[in-house]
Amino acid sequence: MTFRLLAERVPGTWQLFAGIPTGDEVVSWAVHALTSGLDTPSLRILGGFSSPASWFEVEKDFRGCLQELGLASYPSEADARRFHAGEIAEQLLAGTTDVESALNEFHQTVISPLHHPGDLQAWCDLADGLHPERRNPISIDRRNMLAFQAARALLDQVQSPSA
Repeated sequence: MTFRLLAERVPGTWQLFAGIPTGDEVVSWAVHALTSGLDTPSLRILGGFSSPASWFEVEKDFRGCLQELGLASYPSEADARRFHAGEIAEQLLAGTTDVESALNEFHQTVISPLHHPGDLQAWCDLADGLHPERRNPISIDRRNMLAFQAARALLDQVQSPSA
């Protein structure tokens, strides 16, 4: 199983690779994974931990679980956060989040932690109410339209074979 397949099947997976998760976050993820139909010996062990659990307590079983699920390699923090950027774009296009919330989530969980990478600058500009190319103030309606375009472009980039 690849990271992408696992993360698509179990929401919140990206967060476990965006720094060091707490033990409770891993346990909660394991419960979600089990209810999503995944099942391995280590996953069952993780799902049975009581709160509060520490990273130290769950780390061995978490790594074992990933191995049992066939995750050959772990994504970098940047890759995990960029995966989440795609999730945000999908939510925006599906209408399950509004533009303001999407831009805030994008800025807090992707752009800022990655130190404002140039290829994601358009999202930062939109969050600031600026046109991504001209960097001048724009109306909320224009910002919203450009955010939808940016979301579509991001998903097209992620889904292209060369990405």
